[in-house]
Amino acid sequence: ILVFLALLSCKKDQLESAIPYRQVNLLVYPNTPEYFDISSPGGHVYVNGGYRGILIYRYTQDEFRVFDRACTYDPDDPCGRVHFEMQGDVLVQDTCCGSTFQVIDGTVTEGPAAQSLRPYQYNWDGNTLHIFN
Repeated sequence: ILVFLALLSCKKDQLESAIPYRQVNLLVYPNTPEYFDISSPGGHVYVNGGYRGILIYRYTQDEFRVFDRACTYDPDDPCGRVHFEMQGDVLVQDTCCGSTFQVIDGTVTEGPAAQSLRPYQYNWDGNTLHIFN
């Protein structure tokens, strides 16, 4: 049983490392003109950071969804970058592999990707959105 659990643990580590780790520590101010697109729920912006850039989606007035834009199917492919497009609640990565992901939690809705998008943590104080890992 211990060997099985160790193997399962190794596989989980491999899955989590599909997108190379990059330190993220960003401050974003959604109430400024620069970030007007996320001043209200339903808006999104792309910012530099992470591995292939970061997508910020304003889910509600006080909640955001923050993901690395790298498609988990082939994170090293320069064209493997998710683009936001509302079709229900999905992110659409249509320029390369066609995988789609839920905007709510980053899970795959259509492959070939098998892993969820890499989420980033955030704190929101009503003025400053701090994104970090």
